[in-house]
Amino acid sequence: MARTQSRPPSDDAIDHRLSEVRSKMSRTPSPQHVCDLIESIPLPVVVILPAERTVIDANSALENAFGYKLRKLVGRDAACLFPRLEDRKRLKQAAASGGIRGLEVQSRHRHGATMWIRVWQKRAICQGKECLLTLLLDVTQEKAELLLQKKEQAALRDLLKFSDQERELIACDLHDGVVQDMTGAVMHLEAARRSLEKGRPLTPEHLREVQQLLREGIREARRLIDGVRAPDLEQGLVLALEQLVARLADQRGIAVKFRHRLAKPRLSSAAENALYRMVQECLNNIWRHSQSERAEVELVQTPTAIRLTVQDWGVGFHPEQVDQKRFGLISLRQRAQLLDGTVLIRSAPGHGCTIRITVPLNKAIR
Repeated sequence: MARTQSRPPSDDAIDHRLSEVRSKMSRTPSPQHVCDLIESIPLPVVVILPAERTVIDANSALENAFGYKLRKLVGRDAACLFPRLEDRKRLKQAAASGGIRGLEVQSRHRHGATMWIRVWQKRAICQGKECLLTLLLDVTQEKAELLLQKKEQAALRDLLKFSDQERELIACDLHDGVVQDMTGAVMHLEAARRSLEKGRPLTPEHLREVQQLLREGIREARRLIDGVRAPDLEQGLVLALEQLVARLADQRGIAVKFRHRLAKPRLSSAAENALYRMVQECLNNIWRHSQSERAEVELVQTPTAIRLTVQDWGVGFHPEQVDQKRFGLISLRQRAQLLDGTVLIRSAPGHGCTIRITVPLNKAIR
């Protein structure tokens, strides 16, 4: 589809140019002169009879932008350029209020593609008849870019919010895990010091308790480091997930089976990072909440999507009764949404949990 010039003139310049053409049209009886006048405007222009709403003339810029041949457009109802009834009503109301200046409406190319246009319209006299001198500026690409920009801004806001929530979760984990273990170790050491100051013997049990608390703190610290460290995806997502599954199984004693079937060896960096983090979050939730001794992770590529499934055979829960603001669910959904993906959770008490994440293939491939 042909596009108008990349940098259209300002609203004032368009308005001024239409006023000039309208003034000259009213002074000429020559149909050819009228054609030359509207042809002198480089943007799509159509002349409409207000009563019948029929097209009586148009320029080549309109032919290029909308795909209509002039000979087939003349005599047609102007509704072909304004297919939505609500837009035609808006145009009529704006015209009754004194003219149309840059009103945005939906249009349609001759081949059916949706277009967005801005409309300028002035009443004029064409060969002794009242007409509507109408300019149609194609802003389809501009609107698409604006919508994309808004979507990216919304995604960035979600990502920043998600980052803040991750920091809060890490702070809570540090307080509830590492700090508590270190505090317990300090208390045991203080008790041992007081015992030594009073001349009491220090038993091996005191040291074993301190040693156990320190080991628990180290183990928790390593888990947190794994959670915030950028995943090593240089060798690809599959290898990174194999290493993650092996590490979590070793650290937490859960038997994790990983199956994969990808047609492409590599996905986009954004998709690989998001999928890795989602697997990590799912397995952490299994370890924390499910009481399951085994889990399965499946990563497959279909003709239209990348599908990630994580399943456990733990205690299960009612998905509708879980707080939807719980961080784990927010994390999964926000990461999926950044790739236009979806998250489906199936679970019931006593029947484990299955989480299926689907990402459109065009959002996941390089």
